[in-house]
This record gives sequence, C-alpha cells and structure tokens, in this order.
Amino acid sequence: ADSDPDELRLSVFHQAAHNYLPAQFNAEIPLWFSEGLALFLAPNEVEDTKVVLGERRFEFGTAADERVQKSPPGPDENVRQGHAREDWYDTGALLAARADSRLLSTGENAHYMQGQCWLMAHKAFVDDEKFRESIFKYLDAVNSFTPIDKAVRKTFGLSVAELDRIIYG
Repeated sequence: ADSDPDELRLSVFHQAAHNYLPAQFNAEIPLWFSEGLALFLAPNEVEDTKVVLGERRFEFGTAADERVQKSPPGPDENVRQGHAREDWYDTGALLAARADSRLLSTGENAHYMQGQCWLMAHKAFVDDEKFRESIFKYLDAVNSFTPIDKAVRKTFGLSVAELDRIIYG
C-alpha cells in the first residue's frame, strides 16, 4: 500500500523526538512531557537551514467537536474549556499517566490525552516562558522523588486543581 509522505514524515519526526529526549536528559521523562513534545515537534516545516516549530495545531477531531456543540460552552467558557468539560482528564491524572495507563486504553482516550500533552508542550514552548521554566523545575522535582502534588505546589506555586484551571482556562 502507498503511504502518505506527510504522515510518514510526521511519524518519523514524532518517533525521533521520543528517542531524542532520553539522550538529552539524564532523568525519567514523564509520559505527558515525552508525548507532548513529540507531538509539538513532529509537524515542523524544514526548508534549507530553517525549521519552523509549533505552527500546526492539534486537531481534536469531529467527534469531539460534535460533543462540545451538543453542549456548547457557557457564557464564561471558551471552546478549549468546552473540550475540557466533555473529553479531557484533569491535570493530576495527566501528570500521573504512565505508558500502561487507562488514559491510553482506547484510541479515543489516547487521542484526548495526546491533545492535552500537546497543549501543555505548546503552552510551555510557545505561549508562556514562565510556564516553561516551571515545567523544567517540576521535572527536576519529580525526578527527585517529590510527589506530584507537592512538586506542582513547589514549582508552579499552585495546587494541581489551580494549575488545571490555568492550563485549560
């Protein structure tokens, strides 16, 4: 069967990102960070010596959009919050996810989990420098065996629930 060259390129860059991370960090890489960064880096555009990252948005798909449209965002809610209400896992579950997690047990669950991972990477590497700094401090904290909730409090100065509202709000 013929493969789509764009999909093949995305897959190669995605897997390369997964392989690059352990080579660069002498630490445990959480699933959400590895997947988010791989999804963020994969759809890059390469022209001669120029690489453009982070331009492509993660697509949550028609089924998710239809669910949100059936129960549209309220007056104080944006579309991202609508998706969070309908499809997404709380940040605590995302931060604790492992490769064998129930979050990856079905294609649909995996897709939403990947979207959240991408969103955190995009926020860190495109939208918010302070968030990026906190992410790397958080990674250091959890690699020093600090429990997730305490690592979030220590590095972001927030509870996990407050961080959840900042990410998806």
